[in-house]
Amino acid sequence: MKIKKIIIIGVSVIICISVLTIIWNIKNKSLKSSDIVNTTTNSNNSNKPKDTVSKNGESSNQVETKSSDRVEDKTQPEDPTNSGTSASISKSAAILKAELESQSKSGSENASNPQVQTFTGYITTEDDFAAGLKEDTAAMIYMRLMALSGLGITFQENGEWVFYYFDGNISTDNKDGEGGTWAFNGTGSQLDAWNIVKHQVELNNGSDKTKPVPATVTGVLDGSMQTNPGPDADGKRFPVITVQSITKN
Repeated sequence: MKIKKIIIIGVSVIICISVLTIIWNIKNKSLKSSDIVNTTTNSNNSNKPKDTVSKNGESSNQVETKSSDRVEDKTQPEDPTNSGTSASISKSAAILKAELESQSKSGSENASNPQVQTFTGYITTEDDFAAGLKEDTAAMIYMRLMALSGLGITFQENGEWVFYYFDGNISTDNKDGEGGTWAFNGTGSQLDAWNIVKHQVELNNGSDKTKPVPATVTGVLDGSMQTNPGPDADGKRFPVITVQSITKN
């Protein structure tokens, strides 16, 4: 009877130990499965950016994206300083353009309406001037070959001698004088200057013919040029005065 009871107790103990072992193993497996699930979830969460939900329910990434879009689409306002500078430059350019147009207009008016000028110097001829004789004598000017080169006025300007032709027709080489001799046939201011020279040559029984012929001339330089048309032409060009008056000094 005692042996049977011992056997029953032994079998019960073995059964209890087996049950406890089975329960322990099940619990361990459950814990390991839970750890694996948690580890995988945490790993996935760490790879994703954390979104902060705003008041309107949008994530912070969505809010930042929209803000960025608004900044990029926004048109930059014009810098008032640059605007003022541009206006100033435009105004200066307009003023400069107006001044240039005014100067150009003034220059055109002066060219179309040249001013009357006064020249004080000596009556001479192109041949005399080209030979460097400056204020030559009346007797030299009163020669056929000299007259055929054309008469004008010479004077010093900025330390140098200059020569301007008188307007009118320059005398030609002819045989229209008394007995088939040469006669001065120039016209206009050429004739006026010739008569002044002739008068000085004949003055005081010819005693003044060895002196220069001083004169004052008023007239206009209109841009016309003249060359020596005589037999000893040198091709030099000189301005022509449209003479209003010639007065012997």
